[in-house]
Amino acid sequence: MTTSTDNSESGRSLNDGGSPKRRANALKLLLVEDSPSDAMLIGAYLQEGLHGSVELARVQTLESGLSWLSEDDIDAVLLDLGLPDSSGLNTYQRVQDEFPDMPVVIISALAGLDVAKRAVSLGAQDFVIKGDLTPTTLARAVIYAVARQGVLFRHDRVLHDEIATKDRFLSHVSHELRTPLAAIHQFVSLVADETTGPLLADQRECLEGAMRNIRQLSSMVDDLLAVTRLGSALIDVHPKPAAIADLVSKCAADFLLLAKEREIDLEVNLPSLPDVWCDPARVTEVLNNLLDNAVKFAPSKGRIVISASTEDAFVHIKVWDSGSGVTPELRERVFESFFQENRNEDSGRAGLGLGLYVCRQLVELQGGRIWIDNSLATNGSSFTLSLPTTKPSSNEAMKWRKKRSLS
Repeated sequence: MTTSTDNSESGRSLNDGGSPKRRANALKLLLVEDSPSDAMLIGAYLQEGLHGSVELARVQTLESGLSWLSEDDIDAVLLDLGLPDSSGLNTYQRVQDEFPDMPVVIISALAGLDVAKRAVSLGAQDFVIKGDLTPTTLARAVIYAVARQGVLFRHDRVLHDEIATKDRFLSHVSHELRTPLAAIHQFVSLVADETTGPLLADQRECLEGAMRNIRQLSSMVDDLLAVTRLGSALIDVHPKPAAIADLVSKCAADFLLLAKEREIDLEVNLPSLPDVWCDPARVTEVLNNLLDNAVKFAPSKGRIVISASTEDAFVHIKVWDSGSGVTPELRERVFESFFQENRNEDSGRAGLGLGLYVCRQLVELQGGRIWIDNSLATNGSSFTLSLPTTKPSSNEAMKWRKKRSLS
């Protein structure tokens, strides 16, 4: 095993003044441990357990460890949770956040099954209590951690390739469907407009049914294209200051006729609102989707109410309808891709279950949020779209995605 000498100022232990030249088949490990005696014992156990096939570097603080990982090629990290500059599972979380693919074995005096379970659930490959250390258990933990991380990496690579293949297929199919669909729409429109001759009442009724299905199919194709572009990071979002009140009013006006045809009262209650930081075109897509769903699921002679408020540098736009609502256990699932709630009221409303998924992705790319109100005092569904009034920081647009992925 490569020996090391302490550098107290940097909190590092350096091998001959820098990173050693790597030996063939030797595991290159980083030990983040501030106790000299514990570090010496761990080093001896690694040398014995791994039969000398290890190169060990040591740092005494978390910040030094993160710096070392950014500069050197390490196979695995041995991490103490009680360091001078960090303690508890937050120590591991910092490593995970900055180096998500790094195998980490936690070696800590913090005993307790709950702590160990939590650490593993967060992504640590193993959790070893210092008092239980032996050369065999420590070597096994390190070897298994590196092997498991390798399996995960290969699995993620295969999954990534499969998703990329699926996205290419969906994109190709969607583009191929658009051309004949546009031709069908054009020919049906010509007949419906009586360009080719007068229509009987039953013929017009048939054409109206055909046009409804063409519009539904066109919407499905658009959703498929949006999903593939999101998955491939090809979606264009260009945020800028925008008058959200004007966007909401215009979208509501576009749905007035459709709501009137279904005998639905569409009400808009907007106070004076500040501008928001958003891509107006993408926000219009989101609002149109919310209003389209509201019109679909509000009953005849029902109501749709659009309201707004400001809170903590965000503008909240709420779209409420008097339909049957969404059950509490499904209020997050409706934002999943291809999720469809079983509804028996109208089979003609079925789609691909992508609309709200696309909405959430577009909103979060702009630093906003979208959710279903969990505290309704009345029946129906209430969707809230929240957008910032100022430009978010560089990492703010990913904040809620990351929070949901860790919950």
